[in-house]
Amino acid sequence: MKIRKYTKADDKFIKENYLQLTNSQIGKVLNRSSQGIAGRLNRLGLTRPTEHKHCRANSGCYKKGNVPWNKDVKGIHLSPESEFKPGNKPSCTKYDGAITYRRKKGKSSKKIPYIRVSEGVWIPLSRYLWEQDNGEIPDGKLVRCEGDEVKEENLILIDRKENLNLNRNPEKAGESLKKRWDEDHHLESDRFIAFTIAPFDADMRTTVINQQEIIKLKRLELKLKRGIKRHEDKSG
Repeated sequence: MKIRKYTKADDKFIKENYLQLTNSQIGKVLNRSSQGIAGRLNRLGLTRPTEHKHCRANSGCYKKGNVPWNKDVKGIHLSPESEFKPGNKPSCTKYDGAITYRRKKGKSSKKIPYIRVSEGVWIPLSRYLWEQDNGEIPDGKLVRCEGDEVKEENLILIDRKENLNLNRNPEKAGESLKKRWDEDHHLESDRFIAFTIAPFDADMRTTVINQQEIIKLKRLELKLKRGIKRHEDKSG
């Protein structure tokens, strides 16, 4: 690619206009990029004064005393035929009792049905169905659906703690724990290291955690032992 050199005429135009025009504007005249103009200004030793930059930056701002064009025209209708009328609603507006599905938060692809109870107010369909027959849900409780379909016979009222236990996945949790163990992630925890030093003395563990040199030495010892064991297991 052949590099197009700056001519004397180019340099003259830059020197005469760099205080009035931006790099982009000069570039359009000379058919060059704004970065190229910036580099040429540097080569020519041309810099814009700080106050000049501030002046240009504020040139588009409203100045004190300026009067906007729409002052004192509140309530004027410039195009009444195309204006939104009071009470106008989009064609996609839902009605009370309408049901939509929203994706559950997190990595799950499961969608939860919601029902509109009033304009702008949507609640889970499971909660709505339960409260229709049983009244308001007590504090600390929630409605859980035990089937694939949200209907009255599949709904139960349980404690939040119980719901948390039901949502646990022991198999998945076990795999995650095994992976962390195999990759020695547990050895990065000061609490775990302190526990290996004083498994039956909580006060001693608290003291040990504050002794970082002891923690570092014990961590190194455990890593060496695990490394030796892995090597022995591989060698048979």
